[in-house]
Amino acid sequence: MNQDGYKTKTNPGPPQVLKRMGRAKPRLFNLVLGIGLLAALIVCGNAKAQMAGQQSSGSTLHLVSIKPTVFFIKERNALLQMVEVNIENTSEPVEAGLDVRLNGKHKITALGKVKNGKTTFQVYIADKLEPGPVEFILKAKGKVQDHRKSTCQPKRHWQVCIVPITHHDLGYTDTIENVLNKYDGFYDDILRFCEETEDWPEESKYRYTLEGTWSIQHFIENRPKDVINKLGKYIKEDRIEIGAFFGNEISALCSHEQLIRLMYPSFRLKRTTGGRILTGSITDVPGLSWGLPTVLAGAGVKYFFAG
Repeated sequence: MNQDGYKTKTNPGPPQVLKRMGRAKPRLFNLVLGIGLLAALIVCGNAKAQMAGQQSSGSTLHLVSIKPTVFFIKERNALLQMVEVNIENTSEPVEAGLDVRLNGKHKITALGKVKNGKTTFQVYIADKLEPGPVEFILKAKGKVQDHRKSTCQPKRHWQVCIVPITHHDLGYTDTIENVLNKYDGFYDDILRFCEETEDWPEESKYRYTLEGTWSIQHFIENRPKDVINKLGKYIKEDRIEIGAFFGNEISALCSHEQLIRLMYPSFRLKRTTGGRILTGSITDVPGLSWGLPTVLAGAGVKYFFAG
């Protein structure tokens, strides 16, 4: 204690020195950590600036829009989603490629020569089951021209069944005699298609539905027995279906008896072949009579198609 009554420490001693050194260690650590973070920020900033410089200097290609579609293709047992990529070229045509980075992988698609103006390209990317990031990098002349990041949303998988349809127009495209002869040739092709797909999977085998029986009746009258037997075979196997009506009639002008008689030729063919009649159809006739569902239901026909 000095003369004024205050305590003094002339010698802090070893414990005090160690205590101050202990407090200095966190400060030193924080200083080193701060310097490291600053260096990392500088490196990242330089990388971004370099990419921006690559895009800005001499960049003539730009990603205008990227639109995922609902369409898929199968490649090597994997589904690939079609994406429509719209690119604008403000200069001369140039060879370009698109690098798509998804699921930790990248796929480069050669776009070929991108002409001046806006062009839409179809690019296929891996199917996504869950939302996730995807990056599109547009390259040309060895440089990054443009890039875009987005979140890829999964698309529902649709199974589309395509059913081609033809319509019988007797006497509309040619004389009746010529039309009948042409249809005879059509039915020869139909039988050939059935034969050629005989060993295909059941859902892929060729099938055909007769809209009306007027044309098949002429075919039966002008073909040998072995061809008729082949026709009967495919009708019995439901590969060729018989339509309920003989032809397209204006049903409003028909009585119930006339509508019933309109089905006579079809059911006569059904009895001789052992096939089934499930559908009736009338096409290109405005207006339908209430008598149609009455006679169709009475004949056991389940479906009706109005074209």
